[in-house]
Amino acid sequence: MTRAIRVLLVDDEPADRALASRALTNGLEQVVIEESDSRSSLLSLLNANDYDVIITDYMLRGLNGLEVIDLVHELNADAQIIMLTGTGTEEVAIEAMKRGVADYVIKNAHHINRLPATVTHVLDRVAAEKARQKAEEKRKECEARLAHAGRLSAVGEMAAELAHELAQPLCVIDGYTVAMLNHIENNNEPPKALAENLEEIRKASERAGKLVRRMREFCRKNKGQRVPFNMNQAVSESVDFLAF
Repeated sequence: MTRAIRVLLVDDEPADRALASRALTNGLEQVVIEESDSRSSLLSLLNANDYDVIITDYMLRGLNGLEVIDLVHELNADAQIIMLTGTGTEEVAIEAMKRGVADYVIKNAHHINRLPATVTHVLDRVAAEKARQKAEEKRKECEARLAHAGRLSAVGEMAAELAHELAQPLCVIDGYTVAMLNHIENNNEPPKALAENLEEIRKASERAGKLVRRMREFCRKNKGQRVPFNMNQAVSESVDFLAF
């Protein structure tokens, strides 16, 4: 079942409110209408309720339609505003639109009868925008998932290369370790030579650690960010990586 549209009519002329209310009731299938004729009642209703649409006259006692717009944005930000006026100028209409009015209707019998269509159009436009935003969020989410899936698929290809790259420093570590053990066993390795062997082991271990850290960084899932890119640094790092 479709939820009834909640409308607040703001007008200090009872006859005009009755005319607008009758047009809305006759033209909309499900609508709940409340009325305000002053600043105090407007504030009370905005503080107590949420509305889908607020239809306000431009000329009111104690405030004008532009002030109503500001109050609505402050207290019922999601409500769509339609302004009615029989005396508004083009400048007023432009200012109202700048402040977020959804539509602007001339206040006479002919145009009042078009209020239901105006309300429907405004709400359809809001629904379409929400759907667009939701679709955009979904698109970004799918792109992020696809990007991550692409990164994961590349991991398999890089794993073989990583194993090959790791084999070299690991062989160095193994070779120097065996040599040191043999020399220690034979007790004929001078301390300086042992220190040199240990330094080679440290370097090889460091190279292996860098390879592992780069693979982990590649596999980590994160949101893409636009950052300044240094092409020279990227080329230099790529050369260093291949040199391992």
